[in-house]
Amino acid sequence: MKKIIAASAAAIILTSAASCGEAPAISQFNANDPAPVSEQSDSSSNVYIVQLSSSDTDFSSLINSFNATNDDFEVVLNDYSDNSDKYSDKAYEKLISDIDSHSAPDIVIAPPDKMKELMDKGLLTDLAPVLSEGNGIKKDDLLSNVIDSVTVNGSIYALYNSFIIETAAVKSSRYDESFTNWNPQQAVDAYSMIPDGTEFLYMQWTTGEIYSYFTKLFAYECVDTVNRTCDFSPLRELFTFLKSKPGITDRSKAMAGMEPDEASQFLSQMQNKLINDQALVNRITINGINQWYPVDRSHFGGADITFTGFPNISGNGVYTNVEMMFGILESSSVKPSAWEFLSSLFDEDKQVQTGLSGSGIPVLKSAVDKLAYHTDSETTGSVLVPCIRPDTGEQYVITGPEVDQLVNYISTAVLRPWHDEGINRIIEEECQALANSEISPEECLSHLNNRVNKYYENHTDQ
Repeated sequence: MKKIIAASAAAIILTSAASCGEAPAISQFNANDPAPVSEQSDSSSNVYIVQLSSSDTDFSSLINSFNATNDDFEVVLNDYSDNSDKYSDKAYEKLISDIDSHSAPDIVIAPPDKMKELMDKGLLTDLAPVLSEGNGIKKDDLLSNVIDSVTVNGSIYALYNSFIIETAAVKSSRYDESFTNWNPQQAVDAYSMIPDGTEFLYMQWTTGEIYSYFTKLFAYECVDTVNRTCDFSPLRELFTFLKSKPGITDRSKAMAGMEPDEASQFLSQMQNKLINDQALVNRITINGINQWYPVDRSHFGGADITFTGFPNISGNGVYTNVEMMFGILESSSVKPSAWEFLSSLFDEDKQVQTGLSGSGIPVLKSAVDKLAYHTDSETTGSVLVPCIRPDTGEQYVITGPEVDQLVNYISTAVLRPWHDEGINRIIEEECQALANSEISPEECLSHLNNRVNKYYENHTDQ
């Protein structure tokens, strides 16, 4: 019979200050507090989770594994995700209805934008105290930039256990470290100065890709998420410049019409352009410390690289992709149990597998260290697994300094997990329409301002 662990009174009671009208001291949530045990089975001890959006992570499997080894309480998942619910708005509304009717879950698994809405409403528990003093995962166990990314005025209301970095790099011989996180003007100047027969982007298949590269971070740069306003006018000169550059025919369609030998030769020429200095910028997705990163490095032919990132005006050229975040609702009466389950999501073995599989960069320092320095080439997915150089066909094995650069980059990059996919999609759609000459630069700016403002109007007080 499963035991029931009731939440400790010391973990959830309000302070005397709160009884005098001040806000509850959330810092009293401490997983070290003892919890009384009852032998009589009762669902009141269960930890209930609501998932708002579909995920690449199989949370059902993780929960089943946890329940199989835990005799104190059971974790129950309610999946509110629906593929037709484009921005998880209906799932979010259902959760808010649950909270209003006093049938709220204990844990919420949600995309960053929905987690931020819960945080802004004051519905989430501050996890900073338990991360400092409680049982389970600790602040010091996690990458410092991950902790920084979720800390709001000293409080931590949500966590994530993996992330993906989208960035870009050039040969250091062409642009040195002073161009790290380059700004739009530096990128425009570099584009303007490339010799004839040289392309700005490596492996560029459509004209739209250049627009996507230059505007990747403008959801951060042109949108004020606090005041829910936007101003895309800084893009005017950039759009005018990009429209002045010749477009390219969709190369995937062109290659599809070639004979096999011709298509193979065409692809080989494209793959060798970076090594041969016929392309400048290589877009890189870092989804772990695994066999995929050396493939990106091999395209440079062993040359040193500078992480220029995406053009930006904030000094941060990294796009952070966080699929799901986890938080404990302040209304939960089983916070210690909820925290016990959340901590299990940061298990080192699971984190290492996440990094090897390409599911994401683990947030656990020990997992990053193990992947980078204590995983040999015989391990499936290891960063030391040889790959093939596109120019010579020879094996390429990543070097120690290249691994060091990767670890330093992912450990120090400024992470911004609170992205809003709705706004990102609006920017992508309008910029693609501009790239395809369906609209003018001025029309694109007008559409962006109008659509983002309308988006915020429709998402007020969700």
